Order: sequence, then C-alpha cells, then structure tokens
Amino acid sequence: MALKGYLLSQRWNILLTTQAIFTCGIVYNRYVENQAAASATAQQQQQQQQQQPRRPLPDRADK
Repeated sequence: MALKGYLLSQRWNILLTTQAIFTCGIVYNRYVENQAAASATAQQQQQQQQQQPRRPLPDRADK
C-alpha cells in the first residue's frame, strides 16, 4: 500500500512540475515577444522623429 501512495505522489509531482515548466515557458515567450515589439516601436518612433523637421512652438496665446 505504501508503494501505491508513493507512486501516486510521484505522478502528482510529475504533473505539477510539467505544468510549472510549461507556464514558465509561456511567460518567457510573452516577455521576449513584448521586448521585440517594444524595440520595434522605439525604432519606428526614432525614424519618424528623424524624418519630420522640428518646428518651433507657437507663442502662447495667454501672454
């Protein structure tokens, strides 16, 4: 009977370990995708800033 309990607990250990590894993999992949998207967005913003000439701000109307 003790062997059955041991094997049952081993099954749970394997199941929970598999779920934890799988979840960590998903979180890591989302993190990497977000980093790539943030980098691409920053590059696009830099390109837009370089293409548009800077204009001086208009004088304030409440002066």
